[in-house]
Amino acid sequence: MPKDTQTKEDNRTISQWSSVNHMLHTLKWCCFSLLGLSITLCVLCFNLQDKTPIVVKESPTGELYYLSGSKQKVPIKEENIKRFVEKYIELRYEWNGHLNIEGISQDISPFVTNGFRKKTVLQLKRLQNKEFKGKKLDQGHSKPRVIITDKSTTASFDRILRINGIPLPIPTEISFNLVRGQVSYWNRLGLYINGMTIHEGP
Repeated sequence: MPKDTQTKEDNRTISQWSSVNHMLHTLKWCCFSLLGLSITLCVLCFNLQDKTPIVVKESPTGELYYLSGSKQKVPIKEENIKRFVEKYIELRYEWNGHLNIEGISQDISPFVTNGFRKKTVLQLKRLQNKEFKGKKLDQGHSKPRVIITDKSTTASFDRILRINGIPLPIPTEISFNLVRGQVSYWNRLGLYINGMTIHEGP
């Protein structure tokens, strides 16, 4: 091969390698630029998103009002705990016609831990199969008197148990062991009953 032809081939090869290297260098910088742009856009999306909740209130005439709210932790007040305890007592201690264990279990499940619910079901089954077997049961109660302190939550009320139509008043005092848990649709406070100490009688 002539010397001039060899030189031209070498120059062409070097030129091709230079072109490829230049293209790779350009692509590398394009990739880094696109990566930086993507990260910047992600940061902007998180920082610039509107975090203000909008509350829609409907008036009696059907007109809608759009109100701006704010997200914040709402402290649990004493009145909230009282209503929570009163609702549990209503669901747990009111029977109409018969002792519906499955119904009571489902009703109290949003307010109690899973372990305590299972214990309650076992306790009700013992009552149904031993003490009140074959008897017609009704039960109501007086309005609970709930006392809340820094150390305890107690409720005092009178249960009115009717066995085959015969009323039997039972003074009852309950001390609740409350724990914090997950907020749900049915339990907005995130409070759960994990145990109870019950005193019955005068």
